[in-house]
Amino acid sequence: MVGSEAGFTSYGLEPLEGALKEGARPADPGFAEVTGGRTGVVGVPGAQREVPLERGRYDLFYRGVAASLLDGAPPPVDPRDSVAVIELVERLHRDVPVR
Repeated sequence: MVGSEAGFTSYGLEPLEGALKEGARPADPGFAEVTGGRTGVVGVPGAQREVPLERGRYDLFYRGVAASLLDGAPPPVDPRDSVAVIELVERLHRDVPVR
């Protein structure tokens, strides 16, 4: 992921899928925690540092979705941001040749 001032990279699969296949639920203690000391790298070339990866909080996201649908609360992600990401991905697919 690259922002306007720095980038972030992590390697390997996120543990969510495996946890769900094993029957875990997002609200379970320790759900999808990152183990094994995995880290990511943040910064720009020449000024990068390793950072620990944090557990995803899918339980909070989906509670926010439910509250938005059922109670009229603001959605957990601004729909305009979602559209901007989709437009960016589509533009990249159009402009970058596939090898």
